[in-house]
Amino acid sequence: LNNWGKVMPPLVAKFAPLCEAAPSASFAAIQTVIFNGKGCSISGCHGGSSPANGMNLSNGRAYAAIVNVTARAGGGLKRVLPGDANNSFLYRKVAARTNPGSFTISGSPMPLTGSALSANQLAALALWIDSGAPEFGRAGELNEVERLLGLCNP
Repeated sequence: LNNWGKVMPPLVAKFAPLCEAAPSASFAAIQTVIFNGKGCSISGCHGGSSPANGMNLSNGRAYAAIVNVTARAGGGLKRVLPGDANNSFLYRKVAARTNPGSFTISGSPMPLTGSALSANQLAALALWIDSGAPEFGRAGELNEVERLLGLCNP
């Protein structure tokens, strides 16, 4: 979704006030809402001492485990390829659950249990990746990732 705003119209006003209660970095918001909030980072999933497929999504470990790291079952794809959500295995795995049939993937769509990512959560993940997947600072303009994740007042 390199041009996600053209495919999915922005869901919030472009000039809304800054989001003061959100984490100071877009990746921190992804960590909080998606990896922690969806239970991906717990032991027995992608956390603890033996994370599934060696991908630890725990606080302080997730970024190094996903960005520019080749997925074990991704056919050579990176888990997160900065600048290219559609060619990021992590994005494909969660998009396949949110939008069945959107991608052909190996293994099961994610998250395996619980609810799929919402359309806004998926758009936030795509925007973060397409914006270069920064570890620090904000991706996109005016806290778009944080707004899509529901961390700002409308």
